[in-house]
Amino acid sequence: MIAATAGLALCGAIFGSDFFRNLFTARDYDIAHLIGNLGHLQWSALAALIWLCWVFTSSTDGARFTALHVPIALASCIVQWFGDKIYGNAEFDLILALGIAIGVTCASLESSPLAKHLSGSAAKITVVSLLLFRLLASDRQETLLVLFDPQFAEQFAKRERTIEREAAQVTAIKGDVYCPIKTICRSAGKPFVVDDFRIEEMLATGLIEQNELDKLLAVRNIATFRSDPAAMGTIDTSLSHAVRRGLMP
Repeated sequence: MIAATAGLALCGAIFGSDFFRNLFTARDYDIAHLIGNLGHLQWSALAALIWLCWVFTSSTDGARFTALHVPIALASCIVQWFGDKIYGNAEFDLILALGIAIGVTCASLESSPLAKHLSGSAAKITVVSLLLFRLLASDRQETLLVLFDPQFAEQFAKRERTIEREAAQVTAIKGDVYCPIKTICRSAGKPFVVDDFRIEEMLATGLIEQNELDKLLAVRNIATFRSDPAAMGTIDTSLSHAVRRGLMP
């Protein structure tokens, strides 16, 4: 608490009162945000299942601690997901809690149902192997695509060329410019004058209307540059798509 307070005070001293006003920016809350993020839990579901199979059969301090820690972390994650644009950031505490839970599970596997069929070391190897398999059992394998798929690398090169072209267009605009894609304004050497997240949340919560925003930017002589979504394209991170294209061995 002392460290956090000192850190906030330091930020306030450096950035002024705007830091705290931005910290309390209105955010859109909706159950749709939660539903859209629940699928992320499938990544840690196996770890949670392994821990659950052990925790109900153990009376160790680790079992009692994680029986509190994991549900609290999960509840915190779910509550945060009601907010707009939270995404995976809300899962940090849950991932840490499950990491600790798996650690104490492996340390006390002799009390688990799995130990009735396997020795202690074999049970630990089984748990680790299952978790590794879950990590690799994903269609998103960017590391392999970088190594073996020329088209995957070309997608990034194409986007980079688009940013360079649009940055040149922004450079030609006199004065300040608002770029929803900040990389473009940064490449053009333009200062950061509009917080796009805050603007989007103000629009989503009704604190400002689009016509009011347009007038506000005009009064402050800030031009708006709209990128071409088609030119940017999307990065295809699917390993199965690359295999179907015949680009993978």
